[in-house]
Amino acid sequence: MAKTLYLHIGTYKTGTTSVQEYFFSHTDFFAEHGIAYPIPPYRYVQKNGTKKPWSRNACFISWPVWDEEGNRDLALENQQFHDCMDQLHDLFRTYDTVVLSDEALCKRMYEIKGTLERVAQDSKENDYTLKLIIYLRRQDQFIESRWNQAIKVTLEHRMTIEDYIDYYSDYLDYYELLDYYASVVGDENIIVRRYTDAARTGILQDFLQIIGMDPSGIPEENPVTNTGLYGNTVRLKTLINQVQSLTNAEQKFFGRSLLLCSDVSKQYYPCSEFSEEERREFMSRYEGKNALLADRFIGDGVPLFSDDYSGPPKREDMNPELINDVVRSAAAADLLLYRENLELSQRVRKLEKQVASLERRMDHIRHPLNAVASKIKRQISR
Repeated sequence: MAKTLYLHIGTYKTGTTSVQEYFFSHTDFFAEHGIAYPIPPYRYVQKNGTKKPWSRNACFISWPVWDEEGNRDLALENQQFHDCMDQLHDLFRTYDTVVLSDEALCKRMYEIKGTLERVAQDSKENDYTLKLIIYLRRQDQFIESRWNQAIKVTLEHRMTIEDYIDYYSDYLDYYELLDYYASVVGDENIIVRRYTDAARTGILQDFLQIIGMDPSGIPEENPVTNTGLYGNTVRLKTLINQVQSLTNAEQKFFGRSLLLCSDVSKQYYPCSEFSEEERREFMSRYEGKNALLADRFIGDGVPLFSDDYSGPPKREDMNPELINDVVRSAAAADLLLYRENLELSQRVRKLEKQVASLERRMDHIRHPLNAVASKIKRQISR
């Protein structure tokens, strides 16, 4: 049968983590159904030390490799790429379908020309078909969610959402992205899905249908969600990120504490980063290209995205609920510290009991030994 490599390239904030974690947790199940989700022999690490999860198994295609001094190691990078491609070739001897996934590929393959071409060339030389799977989220919703994620988890991102729009400006022209990918692999090998449509039935279920598998018979799903910060909590995290000398571990602590009160903040102060008028103006930049994309790559006669721009009002930095969220976030941080201290105290008490028990056992052992030693001393003294 024909061999196919499905390369799931994102985009960001379209349920990629859920798909990756499910495949990673059920590799044996998928193998039984003729689908390989390889676990790479190398784990990729960003320059700041953040480790990419094993479930993102396509990192080897585009991520740099750093040596101990923080310099890019091109030789090792190239070696690891070829090792992972050799693993892919070995899998095709057994399986007809292989799935690789990394949401960063959508942006990186466009920015770093030659990345996709290298995989496409390998597919020709080794007689398998390369297909790209990409989920698209309306540009305003994508940038808002992606900026929120960056503020939540990454210290380096202290940009305003306006700065972030400029940072992602090229990436937001989805038609240009897909036009470039198509020039490498062909229109027929690009599978485009609307994120909102797929999310209604489930991203995983939609993904399985793409690769030719019936989703009704899969093991029970334990969805992995990538929760955002809502209400005032994203604003508070933006301010926390500005604290000097804050480490990544410390900012993660504050991120976890804010997540504890994020839903409450959303309940009392639902808001967004755009007003309805700003959304409409922002999306007007992409209307023409989005229409071309829908016609060329989907072809169902339906607009690529909804033109309903209503929603929560734009967040105001100084709003009536802000002080309440400051109190909640402080309480949440104290709660996390309390729970950690309680856990440590319980572990210490458990260890103390184990030490005391060990000492009692040693006393039982020492008692007969002391008696023998005393008897030997008495014999010697005679």
